[in-house]
Amino acid sequence: MSKDFEAIRHEESILWTEDTDSLDYVREYLEVNAGTRRRPVPWRGPGRRVGYSVLKADAPSLAVPGKFARRVFWVKEYDRSEQPTGTYETTAPSEAVDPRTVAPGVWGELTDRAWGAPLPQKAQRPPTERRGRSHVADSASRLRCPEVLGQGPNRVVLSRE
Repeated sequence: MSKDFEAIRHEESILWTEDTDSLDYVREYLEVNAGTRRRPVPWRGPGRRVGYSVLKADAPSLAVPGKFARRVFWVKEYDRSEQPTGTYETTAPSEAVDPRTVAPGVWGELTDRAWGAPLPQKAQRPPTERRGRSHVADSASRLRCPEVLGQGPNRVVLSRE
């Protein structure tokens, strides 16, 4: 999921439909096809919705009139809140964020609490490893692929840094 500030800058509030005090993490999802700025965002995915963002009354629609980008927060039946000694006892899914770090216009963050243990440190690169863009990005730039070069809302970051 892209963590583009522009996608969430028109948020007015976060409405939690469940108490998040007992949730070490929630899954954060950007719904780009919401048909409302303020009413609850329908959730048809797996698990259950525990919160969603509410947009300002004057928030602009996306490319399609009447469609808005809104965040939805949810948990699955096998998340730590449901199965404390399960799969995510000392890890977290890729879309997990600590609900205490979520605020209007602010992307949630993965914390030690959300991870269930101290976060792993990024591996130190050997000095001989190439820095900067990967060979995949170099190939893509030769093909002039705008998504890979980071031009557009669904850009793919291929940089190692």
